[in-house]
Amino acid sequence: MTEGRPLVAEVVAEFARELESALRAAGELVLACGVPELRFHGQCPCEDQSCQSFYTAPPPDGEYGPAHREVWLEADRGGFLILDVVGDDIAFVEVLHRPDVAEALAASSVGVAAARAKAPCRDRGPA
Repeated sequence: MTEGRPLVAEVVAEFARELESALRAAGELVLACGVPELRFHGQCPCEDQSCQSFYTAPPPDGEYGPAHREVWLEADRGGFLILDVVGDDIAFVEVLHRPDVAEALAASSVGVAAARAKAPCRDRGPA
């Protein structure tokens, strides 16, 4: 279910603009055009303070499948930014070492604890 879920741009507005810009810079125009419609489906459930990752689709039961690919992006404000993409849809936004995103998530109406999803974090290491 996507209806009723907040837009990512409502939850982390500045970061959503950065994400769209990074996708355009990487030549991922189809994904970039979809950023304004991304819905927030919950944060990564790990308790790692460096993780600000979140779902933009319901978490999968198991792996994403053969249409899955990862897109690594250069983040304007540092940290790590890796997307799990299924077909032409962003399913998970892995954001690491971004205190600004953590603050925006904590300040949003979705709240950190209330928005936790059920899949593990995949930390890529320190920035």
